[in-house]
Amino acid sequence: MTMAMDYSDISILDGPDVEEVVIPNPTISVAESSDTYGKFLVGPWSRDMELL
Repeated sequence: MTMAMDYSDISILDGPDVEEVVIPNPTISVAESSDTYGKFLVGPWSRDMELL
């Protein structure tokens, strides 16, 4: 005897709601530059942001 399971009612979307995190596009600007040295600023950055 073979028993078949019907999973057609189950969706991967069923389950707890997940909050989507919006990650802003980074910008890079030159703060200082010379022939041998460069200082760059990368932003926006928030201390709340998690490393992905």
